[in-house]
Amino acid sequence: MNTPLLVRHPAPYPTESLLGYVLRVSEDNGYCSPWSVYRLAGMKSNERKTPGVNLEKLARIINWPQDRLDSIAYSAPAGQPRWCRLLGHPVLPQDLNLTHPRFCPQCVREKGFLEAHWDLRLMVACPVHRCLLISSCPECGRRLRWFRHGLLECECGGDLSTCELSSTLEAEASLLHMIRRKALSCPPDENNPMRLPQDQLMAMGLRSMLLALRTIAKHRILADGTGDRNSAREIVSAAARVLVEWPANFIALLEDIGRQLPADTSGGVGKQFGAIYWGLFRNKAMGDPKQTEFLRVAFLDFATNHWGRGFVDHKIIRKLGGTGPKRFLTQTEFAAKIGVQQSTAARLLR
Repeated sequence: MNTPLLVRHPAPYPTESLLGYVLRVSEDNGYCSPWSVYRLAGMKSNERKTPGVNLEKLARIINWPQDRLDSIAYSAPAGQPRWCRLLGHPVLPQDLNLTHPRFCPQCVREKGFLEAHWDLRLMVACPVHRCLLISSCPECGRRLRWFRHGLLECECGGDLSTCELSSTLEAEASLLHMIRRKALSCPPDENNPMRLPQDQLMAMGLRSMLLALRTIAKHRILADGTGDRNSAREIVSAAARVLVEWPANFIALLEDIGRQLPADTSGGVGKQFGAIYWGLFRNKAMGDPKQTEFLRVAFLDFATNHWGRGFVDHKIIRKLGGTGPKRFLTQTEFAAKIGVQQSTAARLLR
């Protein structure tokens, strides 16, 4: 028995959200909800769940090759069953927001589809129109769902394009603009008025970039003593405050953390600032250490030029290709420098 085809089968856009594409196909074919598309494809309930949507069955009814859908799918990359994808970028499920859609209605009106970067949990505002996203219907007040009448039409029939959207700060918009370009595989923007380390962040993988932003934001929120570390909007706000005017505000964050340390704190600076140091530089989930080298350089600048308590392990300096005199010596180096035994050096140091 042949699978029935839809009357209209528009092609997916290369940067389109998969869930948004199914909604667009449903709307183009006059259905009230994407449920009809899934039923026509003969998909069971578990085959409709993200990120493992059954692309083979979906491809049959829309009359497009499965690989066209696979390029915008969320399914796990090969050999990484616990991961997901966003336009080919490996990410973790917690990086995505696939249950409570949010988007910029102005972008949808201009493009005619939902871009995939809206599926990222940290995309809380539109960097193009510098406004917060719509997440509920302006008429019925209910939270938006994927199973609605159309891209800009709520289940109640409300027009989602009529929302009055609040503006967002330039720093936050600049950071989100960078995330958007990374997700869509666009090159870095030539303009960088907020002086973000955008070339360095854009050189990272999407997952590594998101993790670095979350780590930085968490420590900014902790240092401030206010805010919700689980709120995507506050994470973006905190990360933006640290990353603009790079590296001045990152160094300011470290100084704020340092002021909260006990007065008798001593030893290695990496140990003193262990939480943020391990989160950024010793966390294997961050990926290739070369990707975070710009963060390490800024940390080293703080440790050697701004922080007067403790010492910097010279291994860190060598890893960065640093040269020049050392501010601190190990006990072994001190003993060799003055020509005494280790025991004598230890006694002198005591």
